[in-house]
Amino acid sequence: MLLLLLLIQLPITTFAKIRRVAPDSPRYGVDVSFPMHHHMALSTNYAWLPHNVDPVNNPTPPEHAGVTIQPMPGRMEFYKEFLRGCAVQFDRDACDYQELERTHTSYHQAIHMKNFTANGFHKMKMPPELFERIQHYWNTNTDKIKSENQSDAYINFWVNPPQMVNFEDPETTYTDEESPLDLRESILDVTQPILEEWM
Repeated sequence: MLLLLLLIQLPITTFAKIRRVAPDSPRYGVDVSFPMHHHMALSTNYAWLPHNVDPVNNPTPPEHAGVTIQPMPGRMEFYKEFLRGCAVQFDRDACDYQELERTHTSYHQAIHMKNFTANGFHKMKMPPELFERIQHYWNTNTDKIKSENQSDAYINFWVNPPQMVNFEDPETTYTDEESPLDLRESILDVTQPILEEWM
């Protein structure tokens, strides 16, 4: 949770603002834009197919019955390109195995999770003083950004390597009075009671 708070708050100056979704944007579930629950399975029930455009005069083919409408063309090609990049980084068998593991976990893990809150998330602003301290640490150490080590294909790090400034990196600095590890402890001290109250 601490990591989530930091990821949401820290890179404000480096990420573009997130656009709000238009009210008339298509709504869809899993396995439409990217396989989430089933490996190599994306909806091909395209919105422009005759049975979706004119359902009165065109019965739904059996292969599309009950399948979510696919509003986005080319998603399977996008996914296959993701797998090709993975295969270059590892090998195809390893990528297929990791994808099977990812989709299996995504499908089954939520069923076994215990809910501690009504919504499962709570959005709030980070305390300003803490945000300023973290931002100072980030700005002081941008020359020490390193790629995070990756050993799986859960994200396409071969295209967009995740980068971070690690509190435990001995090359990083904070202030003359405090070390990066002191800052990390301060973050825990501030966020722990907030998270405990929320949960």
